[in-house]
Amino acid sequence: MKNFPFFLSTIHARDELFYMLWGNNQREDVKRVGVPGHEPYNYKSMFSLRGFQHLFIAVHQSQMFWFHIMIVFIILCTISAVPESSSVALAHFPSYLSAPLRQFCVFTLTFYISQVYSKWNARFENVAKTNGNVTRLTAVAAGTLHKHDAETLMRFVNAIMHIYYLMLSGPLDDEKWELLRCRGLLTEEEIEKLQLQGSPAVVLYSWASKIINANALGENGHQLLHMWMTMEEEFGGARGLAAKQIAYELTQIPYIYNATVNYAINAYLICTAFDGASNEWFRCWHQTCAKRAANSPWPYDSSGSCTVCLVFVALAQYCMIFIFTAGFVTATKMSEAYGPGVSHYDLGVDLDNLLNESKATLASMDVDPPLAVRQAVAYKEKTK
Repeated sequence: MKNFPFFLSTIHARDELFYMLWGNNQREDVKRVGVPGHEPYNYKSMFSLRGFQHLFIAVHQSQMFWFHIMIVFIILCTISAVPESSSVALAHFPSYLSAPLRQFCVFTLTFYISQVYSKWNARFENVAKTNGNVTRLTAVAAGTLHKHDAETLMRFVNAIMHIYYLMLSGPLDDEKWELLRCRGLLTEEEIEKLQLQGSPAVVLYSWASKIINANALGENGHQLLHMWMTMEEEFGGARGLAAKQIAYELTQIPYIYNATVNYAINAYLICTAFDGASNEWFRCWHQTCAKRAANSPWPYDSSGSCTVCLVFVALAQYCMIFIFTAGFVTATKMSEAYGPGVSHYDLGVDLDNLLNESKATLASMDVDPPLAVRQAVAYKEKTK
């Protein structure tokens, strides 16, 4: 890989940055939906087969789903082998248990999904603010500084963004440093100095502050506070909000909260398996369709177990397990906003866009501004 200067086009393919952001063991070709830079979905669609496919795969990869399928299978096989008797027919949980357990489970799961989405939305809001800070700093630096200093500030702020986002997948290693060098964000000398003490993003911030302070000094030695405050505020805001993403990454949903929701869902599904599916299965197994449809005008089989009834009992329990597992899996996946998943926010798109924006703004400094801008600058110089 060659060391291209900052003002040339990005040399890395999009998937290489994706590869670096999410670690060596998570590289995969995923067609994302509804995230920046990728295909949106139709809000008005009543039923999306593609959405159901992703949900179906996610649910069937869940340990919770297969645990409850196994529990139901064992219970139904056991019930099928038990002879019919009044004591067995009455073996179920007390009626006062099911209703409050269901209400508690539904409430906790609904509130849990809401809380997780609130955290996801807060992280997105910080990303949007970070992008705004970088954009404003780019514009102000290009409008007030010499090209060399403006380029350095743009390199440093984009490097800080890359550093913090790359650290979401783990500490900076040689491969990530090489990515920063090949993208033209840092020189070899700068990388060597940043690797001496640690905290590279903070050190970059201090270097940027020196450049801002040096350029904010007026002819009489006094600081031009409007210039200093604007660039310092935007640079500091970008660094702080980008670093905040790491704090979000390290701070999970409180464990006891997650465990309570988990236990509530498992308890309710086990209750439905014992109190619902097993009782209905027992009746269907030991009763013919003639007994269960005595008042039906339709013809029916008068021998053996009621197969249709058994099928619908199994299907109903499968749907029950699928729905509650889907709710918990959805909350679990939303608890992490960034990653290689189909619905994860794509930070790489933001990094590419901001870097290209800085390059375009830097290139505009070689072009004379329009007449209105030249007249305003000339008038200011004339009245000094």
